[in-house]
Amino acid sequence: MKSATGPLLPTLLGLLLLSIPRTQGVNPAMVVRITDKGLEYAAKEGLLSLQRELYKITLPDFSGDFKIKAVGRGQYEFHSLEIQSCQLRGSSLKPLPGRGLSLSISDSSISVRGKWKVRRSFVKLHGSFDLDVKGVTISVDLLLGVDPSGRPTVTASGCSNRIRDLELHVSGNVGWLLNLFHNQIESKLQKVLESKICEMIQKSVTSDLQPYLQTLPVTADIDTILGIDYSLVAAPQAKAQTLDVMFKGEIFNRNHRSPVTTPTPTMSLPEDSKQMVYFAISDQAFNIATRVYHQAGYLNFTITDDMQ
Repeated sequence: MKSATGPLLPTLLGLLLLSIPRTQGVNPAMVVRITDKGLEYAAKEGLLSLQRELYKITLPDFSGDFKIKAVGRGQYEFHSLEIQSCQLRGSSLKPLPGRGLSLSISDSSISVRGKWKVRRSFVKLHGSFDLDVKGVTISVDLLLGVDPSGRPTVTASGCSNRIRDLELHVSGNVGWLLNLFHNQIESKLQKVLESKICEMIQKSVTSDLQPYLQTLPVTADIDTILGIDYSLVAAPQAKAQTLDVMFKGEIFNRNHRSPVTTPTPTMSLPEDSKQMVYFAISDQAFNIATRVYHQAGYLNFTITDDMQ
């Protein structure tokens, strides 16, 4: 068995989200082990992507009624809500044994800006507002699966989030009026944001990540003679601090692919977690490549008397 370690590849997030069909009796010729350090790096990269997606959230308008003795009854409306800034911190990505991965985010903040309107009888007033959302925590499980073609699937499950505190700052004509019942408004805003955050995560996984995974190829050309099949042969094995992803790793002749008759020996990786990622390649992969080259006439040698 040949093994190697190295820096995390740019495609690590894709590897993390791979799941595969169970093929009985087939051992992998290539194994990738992602350690807790690799998962930590992937979480940071994923956090940047999620932060960009948050800016795309369309927050709905909402309205309500109020009743104040000195003013009477009226209606208010908050609209044109836009996220101005977003700071996500404290991310972690951990194996979820038997299921997939668990992503959690804590100690984050969001700033929202929008407009308000107040109507009382025939009087209409308006202004703007700023909302500071603090102490945002998000937790979501990424469940891994596979479709009939052997390509990976991923679904978001068990999404939950909480907001510790909101601060509403209202400006404009009679902004003081809204401040009289800002607790009610903040409560509604909190519910809107909490529902939208998980909705956005579900949409991002369903509309962005899953379609991308379906475009991943499972074979590649090595050169004009050789190709490689790197479809997966077993489900990822999640342990306490690592995630093993097992690839078929079959080398074949691009012009005439024939099934491999020799079984791949079982491989294992050392229990070490100093590096982010570990790679292991079976000797059989190199043996098959040598045989294919030989059959294609690229490894033929002629021994003559002059060579003595």
